[in-house]
Amino acid sequence: DRFEEASTHRVMAMAHHLLGHREKALRQAQEGVSLLRKLEAVYELTRLLVWLGETLLAGGDAEERRAARDHLWEARSHAMSMRLDGWVERIEKVLGVDLRPAAPAPARRNAADPMPEGADPDCFRFGMVTQDARVRELLRVLERASLSRLPILILGESGVGKELLARAAHALSDRRGEIFVVGHCAALPEGQLDADLFGEELGEVSGHRGSRPGLFEAANRGVIFLDEVSELLTSAQAKLLRVIETGELRRLGGTGLTQVDVRVIAASTRDVAALVRRGLFRDDLYYRLNGIRLEVPPLRERPDDVLLIGQYLLDRASAAAGKRVRLTPDAWKLLTTHSWPGNVRELRNVMDRVAALATDGEEIDAAAIQLQPATRPGSRGGARRAATRAGSAEREVILHALRSHGGNQSEAARSLGGMKRTTLLYKIKKLDIRPEEYGRSPEA
Repeated sequence: DRFEEASTHRVMAMAHHLLGHREKALRQAQEGVSLLRKLEAVYELTRLLVWLGETLLAGGDAEERRAARDHLWEARSHAMSMRLDGWVERIEKVLGVDLRPAAPAPARRNAADPMPEGADPDCFRFGMVTQDARVRELLRVLERASLSRLPILILGESGVGKELLARAAHALSDRRGEIFVVGHCAALPEGQLDADLFGEELGEVSGHRGSRPGLFEAANRGVIFLDEVSELLTSAQAKLLRVIETGELRRLGGTGLTQVDVRVIAASTRDVAALVRRGLFRDDLYYRLNGIRLEVPPLRERPDDVLLIGQYLLDRASAAAGKRVRLTPDAWKLLTTHSWPGNVRELRNVMDRVAALATDGEEIDAAAIQLQPATRPGSRGGARRAATRAGSAEREVILHALRSHGGNQSEAARSLGGMKRTTLLYKIKKLDIRPEEYGRSPEA
């Protein structure tokens, strides 16, 4: 009943609009959007967002047009997740998004690094060794969108090759002759975050004069790759959104605006959509970054790639060590059944270790390969679930204390049985508690 009630808002809004009651129509549509979001009725929500966005764009002021684009970007993100290509195309036309494919010169790999048999040649020229159809399709998506200015969001576990895809997107685009800049968001210290990304004006407080450009200015006319973008705090998220929308940035401590032309490619090992639902990541920024979404499958779901990549890495490691090393069938079977939590990065370390410890001409069996033990449901898995539940309970207790004391960490620590502030800070970091969750500004 609630779903039907929410769905009727679109029809009622259209009827009011036809009768010339624009304000009533918009109000009806906004109420419907709120209800459909709560019900998570994504298809009906997409239809209503598109109607509302197109209506606001048709005759609204600057503020309404800005809201219209927000609605349309959200609708595009939902339509992509449901694979509604017709809707995506319609929304892109309204937004003015150009997705004409380019015909860039192909990347060239070193002739001394031959392509392994069975590998996809198009992927290999960008450094990706694979025969998996899903990975090949990711590259096809980048080829189709090579001239687009849409941001790209790459999701996948650590070690699956997200940066390789980002570099492939750069090489395929019309910006391939410009700079490619990498920003590791998780490695940026909180106090230096804005300065590293957006630059800063140096004054008497720092003991220096002048200015220091950030990574975005360094990437002007090129591409910036923001690894672990989900780690950005709210202040940096707002600035990133402004750069994507307008190309404008303001240096830390500065008053003037700097114009940049940068295509943004972002990556994360975390579920950014889940962070949006928890209020830890701006929804409007997520919809912009989600312009082109690529999800890289983990290595454990690609057993054929384990054999292909493993042999390739073993050959390279053996050649570097000046040895001839082989693996027995049992050893390869062990590798293909391993869970590979570290993905290709872990596989590379294993092959490097095998080549380093083997003698020339040796054939390595399964017993000689050291792997991280897989989790058994009855042992470590159960303990891990229990630890997760305990951590979740502790997280809620700490959040309650922080909220009760207005974000004052010293007072919150004292209320938790006299806990030391340093201990509380450690737990806040360990449990991934963000300042936004307890109402404390990131700058405080």
